[in-house]
Amino acid sequence: MDYKITRNVLMVAMACSATGLAMAQFRLAQTEATTARFDAQHTGWIPVDRAIEADRMNEFSLQWKTKIENAPSNDSALSGGVVAGAGLGIKLAHIGASGNRTIAIDMDTGHVFSNRVYSGGGVAPGAKCLAASLATPTLETPLTPAPAPPLSPDGQSATGPNTQLPYSSAIGEPGEGISPIKRGAMFAAPGSFYARADATPYDGTAASESAGIEYAEHGSGSVPAGFGGEAAARGGAGGRAGAAPIFAARAGGATYALSNDGVLHALTPRDELDGQQPMPFLPAGSQSSDLIMVNGTVYAATMNGCGNRENGLYSIKPAATPAGGAFPKVNSWMTGTANPHTPSFTAHGAMFVTVGSGAGEFADSVVLLDPDTLEVKSKFTLAGANFVSSPTIMRIGDRDIIAAQAADGRIFLLDGASLSMPLYVSTPAANSNGYRPAGLAAWRDSSGTFWLLSTNSASVVARKVNTSGSSISLSDGWFVGNLNAPLAPLVVNGVVFILSSGDAASGAKGTAQLYAVDGVTGKTLWTSGKTIAGYVPRTSELWNSLGQILFATSDNTIYAFGMNLERHL
Repeated sequence: MDYKITRNVLMVAMACSATGLAMAQFRLAQTEATTARFDAQHTGWIPVDRAIEADRMNEFSLQWKTKIENAPSNDSALSGGVVAGAGLGIKLAHIGASGNRTIAIDMDTGHVFSNRVYSGGGVAPGAKCLAASLATPTLETPLTPAPAPPLSPDGQSATGPNTQLPYSSAIGEPGEGISPIKRGAMFAAPGSFYARADATPYDGTAASESAGIEYAEHGSGSVPAGFGGEAAARGGAGGRAGAAPIFAARAGGATYALSNDGVLHALTPRDELDGQQPMPFLPAGSQSSDLIMVNGTVYAATMNGCGNRENGLYSIKPAATPAGGAFPKVNSWMTGTANPHTPSFTAHGAMFVTVGSGAGEFADSVVLLDPDTLEVKSKFTLAGANFVSSPTIMRIGDRDIIAAQAADGRIFLLDGASLSMPLYVSTPAANSNGYRPAGLAAWRDSSGTFWLLSTNSASVVARKVNTSGSSISLSDGWFVGNLNAPLAPLVVNGVVFILSSGDAASGAKGTAQLYAVDGVTGKTLWTSGKTIAGYVPRTSELWNSLGQILFATSDNTIYAFGMNLERHL
């Protein structure tokens, strides 16, 4: 693992803070992904992004790309990412990798903070198995994503500190010494995206600037004139909870990741060291689904009989293990040769698992399990359904609607309160070249209409979810065609991002291309053109952080497309 880079960067940043170097950085606040497909419902829907908007997609472009040191295996390379604070205003993405390693990268620059290679007891995946380390890591995932902080309360004023500007900084010239914060650096222009509606112009006087900086750093003194609202409206002094250091930022909790010997690692947020004793979790050599942690418990499904074990769902409640003490208990629920998928959760904590075809009592099923004991509570089974991805859950009215997709493209809608019979089943999709649907996405537009997005070998299809009394159905909305093995789409602030992966199941591989389309009309807003070199393995996925859409190609290159925000160096 590259500890040196991580620690040097952090020590320099802390030294700058301690000596008073004026490098003020403020970042837009929003909810980040803590598990694959963003949330516990596996919707792939990011309702709020402070930068991505349909009418600003002309500003979207390649921000950076980074080549990662990693050994591809069985046509797989890197997973999706989960994003957490590392302190000092730094956001890191944690990514699973096929080479028995977990990687952390700076979300603003693509700088590799750490490349944790697991040693001791590493088990190479079988000929048809993917490495357990490829599973997307997880952080603690709330049952409902925390709402993004409001745009106006946190000092978004023309004449006060802007704690939600993308970044604002001042760096001294050579020989100048410590530079003061530049005039107006912490203030937004009236009428801009970042200014409060009632903001008045920054007047340029030293008194106004000094008052704004004092209020931002220490929350002391009176509210600067024309600050744009009363202090109480900002939820506390300066909108910063009284935090004094200009670099103040809280690091996230542990990131949980797997090594190929089936051991679960609780990685520290800054350098991916083991914050707890590594815990035995899955059978050595297993192929794992993406991880998810809900209510303090980590869940993972094993697939394809790897590690010479039957498939199943495993759970563990991580805890520190004293010297000579027992490791946390591992629960399991076995599914024979049928592949289970990462569980999804309702906002009330009910846990649902989909299972593919194979030998076993729970093959071709949607199953409701007790999240603590993994005891079966109810199920729906249809021979040959072969469910191929995690369920996607929509809360419509007072019902939890469970959407599950079969290998032939059919979409099953079930009432979470009664799995006995589906409420609706769509027709099969026209797939080719051995393509299996990549997973669903669900979102709700400004009118309150729910949309469900699915893939086939050459297109992404958007359908409206219609309700009438107790009945529910899907109707055609729009589709984007001429794609090559698309991955499951993401929906960000009403913009649908579609990745044509180029990873056809048969024949020559193509070249990946990213599209952004309007979520209601399907109108193309932007494409990456020929920017991407190579294809994206279908074992990977799209993921998101502030103003960015990211993915990794088969040669271990991570691409970050996004809005042209000022990003720290």
